[in-house]
Amino acid sequence: MSASFRSALRAGCAFASISGLFPAAAAHADEAAASAEPASEIVVTAALPEGVGIGTKLPLAIAETPQTISIVTRDRLDEQRLITLDDVMKNTPGVTVQPGTRLRTAYYARGFVIDTLNFDGIPTSGWNEAVNTEDMAIYERVELLRGASGLLQGTGNPSGTINLVRKRPGRELAATATLSAGSWNNYRAEADISVPLTASGDVRARVVGVAEDRDYFYDDGHRRKFMAYGTIEWNVTPDTVLAATIKWQDVRDKGISMGIPRYADGGTLDIPRSRSTAADWSSRNWNNTQMFAELRHNFGGDWEGKLAVSRIVGDSDMTYAAAYGAVNRTTGLGPIVYGGAYDVDFH
Repeated sequence: MSASFRSALRAGCAFASISGLFPAAAAHADEAAASAEPASEIVVTAALPEGVGIGTKLPLAIAETPQTISIVTRDRLDEQRLITLDDVMKNTPGVTVQPGTRLRTAYYARGFVIDTLNFDGIPTSGWNEAVNTEDMAIYERVELLRGASGLLQGTGNPSGTINLVRKRPGRELAATATLSAGSWNNYRAEADISVPLTASGDVRARVVGVAEDRDYFYDDGHRRKFMAYGTIEWNVTPDTVLAATIKWQDVRDKGISMGIPRYADGGTLDIPRSRSTAADWSSRNWNNTQMFAELRHNFGGDWEGKLAVSRIVGDSDMTYAAAYGAVNRTTGLGPIVYGGAYDVDFH
C-alpha cells in the first residue's frame, strides 16, 4: 500500500469519526438547554416623549426630527435636584457652560453661543441676564435642540435652541410640597398645587411658590430668592383652550466671587479656597415679571393652531470690585482691582 493511499485512508477515517460525534454533541446541548433554569426577568422603565414643542412646528417623533434633541424631564429635574437653568445645561450633553460671560452665564453648542430661548415653543426676542437663574420649579421639562432651527422658527443660528415647557393645571386636585436643606446653610421650600375651578375641570388653575436662602463656600457669598407662578386654563370648547400665565421672580446675590488669583506660572497661592477677594458690598440683583397668554385649537388629525403673546419686564443691577490678574512669584505684584456697576431695565 502506498504512503499516499495510507494517508488518505487515515484522513477519511478521522473525518468519519468526527462527523459521528456531531449528533451526540448536538443532543447533549439540547438536553443542557432544556434543563437550564429560565433567565431572571429584566424590566426596563423609561419615558418616550412622542414629540417636542421646541419650534419644529411639525408632528414629528424625536427619531424623525432632523436635528439632535435632548429632553430633561420633570422626573430627572427632581431626581438630580436641578434647580436653575445653569444646573440643567451643565448636565445636558453637547453643551459648554461658561460663567461670567456678558455678565451672565453663556451656553455654547457646536462652537456657537446659544441665543435662542423659547417658552412653550414661542420664541423670545432677546433674553436678559437673569435667565441663567430661571428656577426650574415651574417647568415640566427642558428641551434642547442642537443645530439651526431657523427653517421653521424664523430665526436661528448653528448652535441650538432652548425650550422651557411650563407646568399646566390638571382636571383633578393635586398638591406637593418640598423642604430641603444642604451645605452652607442652603434652605429651600417649594409648594405646587393644581386645582379644578369647576366640577367638570374645564376651568382649572395651578400655583407654584418658591423661597430660597443660602450661603456659598466662599466668604460673604449669599443668595435670597423668591418666586411665584400662577396659570389658569379654560376649555372654551373641547378643542379650544384659552390660557393665561404670570410669573414673578426676585433674586438677590451678595458677595460675588471672581475666583482666587494664581501665580503667573500657574501655581496656586497659599490662601484658603473659601477666601473671596471681592468687596463686601459687591452685589447682583435680578427682578422680572413675565406675562403670557395663548389660545390653542385642535383642528383634528395632526393640525393644531396656537396664538400666543408674552411680555417680560424687570430690572437687573450689579455693583462689584475684586482682585483680578496673575501674581508675579518674585515681586508679588500683578493683580489689579477690577470692578464696575450697571443698572438695566428691560421690557
